[in-house]
Amino acid sequence: WPAKIAHLDSATWVIFESSWMDTSHVWTIRTNSPRYHTPSGYHVGTSVGTLLTRKEQLKAETAEGQLAFTMTPEGLGFTVDDRSADAFLSQYRPPTDPASLLDPRATIATLAAGADCRSTESPPADSTRGQGVVVHVITPPPPPAETLLIRPMPPGSPLLADLTRKSQRVAFESLYVHSSFNSDSGSFVGHALADTLQALFQPFYSELAFPHSEPMVFVTMRFVLDPRHVGYVLRVPGMYEPSRLDLLVYDAGTMRFQAPIELAELYGDEGCVYSLSSRLSATSAGHGWTLSTREATAGCRDDGEDSTWIRPWTSAGFGSLIRAPDSLVARIWGHAAVSPRSTGLHIHPIEARLIYDDSTLSDDVVGSNVWTLWNTIIGEGDAKKPSHSTLIEVPITAPPGYDPGSAVVQLSLAGGHYDTRLAHLTPFDSSGRQVVTFRLDHTGCERLAMKAELRWQTMRDSVFEDIDFECGE
Repeated sequence: WPAKIAHLDSATWVIFESSWMDTSHVWTIRTNSPRYHTPSGYHVGTSVGTLLTRKEQLKAETAEGQLAFTMTPEGLGFTVDDRSADAFLSQYRPPTDPASLLDPRATIATLAAGADCRSTESPPADSTRGQGVVVHVITPPPPPAETLLIRPMPPGSPLLADLTRKSQRVAFESLYVHSSFNSDSGSFVGHALADTLQALFQPFYSELAFPHSEPMVFVTMRFVLDPRHVGYVLRVPGMYEPSRLDLLVYDAGTMRFQAPIELAELYGDEGCVYSLSSRLSATSAGHGWTLSTREATAGCRDDGEDSTWIRPWTSAGFGSLIRAPDSLVARIWGHAAVSPRSTGLHIHPIEARLIYDDSTLSDDVVGSNVWTLWNTIIGEGDAKKPSHSTLIEVPITAPPGYDPGSAVVQLSLAGGHYDTRLAHLTPFDSSGRQVVTFRLDHTGCERLAMKAELRWQTMRDSVFEDIDFECGE
């Protein structure tokens, strides 16, 4: 039966479906994007343990060969990750309570809202079967090749004037561009483009087509690439928020912009983190540039090796992506990028322990046995005792007696109000192990996303972790 899919980006979507009995109305809306939340705050990526702790009433059924659950009070459906679904189906026999068999570590993979498609009548406007859904119909933008952004734009045009006025001019031989878990701080915060100009970028960032109250395109810095090319670094819509950084190049000779080039992004959920960063470096001859982009994942089910790509500079701007040879990776990113542990230093998965109000410590809450951290401040969930602080531990190993010199561990956090923390390593003793600790106060209600980065000279090696604190009635 008819359906429409709206791609939010290369990985997430929203599907609008009719039914086999009525192909003229939308009966179901499904999404795998974590940006959409239920009235109770649930979203793709939420752990089932959170639902169970809140004693949600669940109904299980197999629809068209796929296991699905319904949260009966909200009338909303969801599916879980494949591994958890297979484990559930191997044990489930109606009328067993689904909550007794569903793994608390399972995560919501898709959310759905809809009505009973077995009826041929449209649901009444005041129907109480589930939550009301408002659908905004958006006229698709034209292809990028037909937009004003790609057409000739002479100097002094409103877009160029706003980009120049709101950007910081910089000069460099090498520029490292990276995103942050906290997009409101750092070198790439920038200033919002005028509202009337943001729509020009809609063909490149589909999120701009949807109603939004806050600006989503920001200009951070600009630099001269050669006598006819100027580069602008923009902060634009990413996976969850404007966290992505793109390069917009203006060619004064043709009076045109090139299509944006993605430079950096950082996002994650449930311990799985994707990161992209770039280095823009002047060539040794001094009359060109090399744009190198490095892609990595951590804590994900299908973690692969880090990938490094380059875009060579031509008279027309940056060329297409090509795989970077190891020799060039080592020259741009350092030898550690080719072999991240060639120094002998190793960073290990983050551990986290609750600091109870009586000053005792819990076991690791984010290890293989993930805790349910619901109302931790009053001792509910797996906490058992009240806690308002958390101890973050980052284990580092090296050969016994190794002197790490200026090596540091940097902890970045999203959630709550925390500054980036930095700790220097000390010489290793005969055990070849030390644990870098960070104390976080006022924890217990807001989810924390953490990145711990081992930094030494040109070496960068990172681990990521989430702590799913939540509070409610």
